[in-house]
Amino acid sequence: MNDLSEKIDDERLQDLLAYWQSKKNGRLPARSDIDPIEIPKLLKYLILADYDAARQDVRFRLVGSEMVEHWGRDFRNMHLHEIMSGEYYDYIHSLFVQTANKARPLFSESVFRWDRGRAMRTKRLMLPLASDGHNVDAVLVGQVFLGTGAEVLPLPRTGADGNLVSFTEIRRH
Repeated sequence: MNDLSEKIDDERLQDLLAYWQSKKNGRLPARSDIDPIEIPKLLKYLILADYDAARQDVRFRLVGSEMVEHWGRDFRNMHLHEIMSGEYYDYIHSLFVQTANKARPLFSESVFRWDRGRAMRTKRLMLPLASDGHNVDAVLVGQVFLGTGAEVLPLPRTGADGNLVSFTEIRRH
């Protein structure tokens, strides 16, 4: 298997992976190992989420300013199911579950569309964190957006609540 860092073509996400790897020390890093002072240039791209393995539940604790800008709201202290639904929820939830179950980093790239017909490409790096060094109880996510999001596409399918249900996964490693 190729090294994940070779598959990540975004410098910000490469820097985040290198930072996470520097915290491993023979075990998974814990949330307490992550020091914002050490990565100030990356903070706006980060999401820190608690992960409850028994319930496969995701709760957002920290949401960087770049995420707030692109999502249109701060979803700190909210659960994943409270901010999205449908196919896109299933996709993002599967990324969290896979990261936790395999206890290793996961890189993905996708295009998502809003109900207003806009589309944007995004890349995300999901990094497992474990208080005990082994059992994942949090995930650190670095997410970057490419383009302006102004591209108008045919109106995608939306759920009854108007949430996005149309996206395209480009790759997952």
